[in-house]
Amino acid sequence: MGVVIIVAVGVFSQMILPCPNGFVPEGWVPPVKKEASGPQTADKDWKEMLASPVFYVMLVMLFFGAVLGMMAISQASNIAQSMIGMTPAAAAIVVSILALFNTFGRILAGMISDRIGCIRTLTGVFVIAMAAMGILYMSGNGSTGLFYVGICLIGVCFGSFMGVYPSFTAGQFGRKNSSVNYGIMFIGFNIAGLLGPMIVSRVFQQTGDYRNAFLIALAFAAAGLVLSFVYRSFQKN
Repeated sequence: MGVVIIVAVGVFSQMILPCPNGFVPEGWVPPVKKEASGPQTADKDWKEMLASPVFYVMLVMLFFGAVLGMMAISQASNIAQSMIGMTPAAAAIVVSILALFNTFGRILAGMISDRIGCIRTLTGVFVIAMAAMGILYMSGNGSTGLFYVGICLIGVCFGSFMGVYPSFTAGQFGRKNSSVNYGIMFIGFNIAGLLGPMIVSRVFQQTGDYRNAFLIALAFAAAGLVLSFVYRSFQKN
């Protein structure tokens, strides 16, 4: 699958043309915009972005937000069977519902961030993620309802990061180079995709239980919450 994706993306990406600067569709008159009262975001290329300390705060925040989701998503079926006592068929439904709430989180967080801003949205998501991990930690054999609440909240949180971070990155470093800049920012997600499943699997191998993995994920969410306020300190300077 990886080879197919590389070939497909490599071939078809050559057919994409960059939009010319100042392009306006024929016959379309753009609405008159009021002058913004606040400072305008300067367009930075990837080198300027990497030279900015706030980039690394955002990168680690993305890692913390993604890793807790990857820990749950990668082992959702096994967790449902081992901790809750679900059948394989019921555990498969858990995976499907998790995917639905993942999608819902992307839409919901995007709508919310348009109204209250990206960083406030992410702060709230980290708080919800902490609560979700606490709920999963308290889940046990037969507590299906409690488990579903926790796993659905994790799906929403994970989707929220995927829905907010492209505009979060563009808002911080400008939209002109956002495709390259976000591609680099996405390294935080890639690292989470590698380490998340490894962490939860290692915890289960060593303890025979998933609960300690939820505590680790809760700590990740708490660290991300702290970083969201560190980000605010950069904005004030």
